[in-house]
Amino acid sequence: MPLTTKAIMKAMTVLLLQTGLRGIPLEGQKYKRFNIMMNHGFRKFFETNTFKAGMDHMYLRRLMGQKSGLEDAYLKLSEEELLEGDSKHIGYIGIIDQLTIDETNKLRREVETLTIEKSKVEAALGRIDELYQKLGLT
Repeated sequence: MPLTTKAIMKAMTVLLLQTGLRGIPLEGQKYKRFNIMMNHGFRKFFETNTFKAGMDHMYLRRLMGQKSGLEDAYLKLSEEELLEGDSKHIGYIGIIDQLTIDETNKLRREVETLTIEKSKVEAALGRIDELYQKLGLT
């Protein structure tokens, strides 16, 4: 069964929420535009964090699948070199920690969700108390 555009967008939205790159919309909040596009945000996150981790720009471009013109004809890097690096260059393995999204984002989203749920429960309990008072059961 082929994937629909809508299914892919839903999967991307869930992934963005799980990784902490997008927040949970509040109840009644309409769709809003973000500075980082949905799919392109992953590439921006990768490039930014790879650069911050100290990876050579040529390694970065190769890992992102970008062509670099004349340098591609002369500079031959193996997959192993991109993965492990060498004595002068950091490879992909050396930057994994920088690319790993911290568990605190997941916990922060969980707190946001639980806070929203708690306010809903408190509102429901308030309505129940009002009904009890109207019925004279308190």
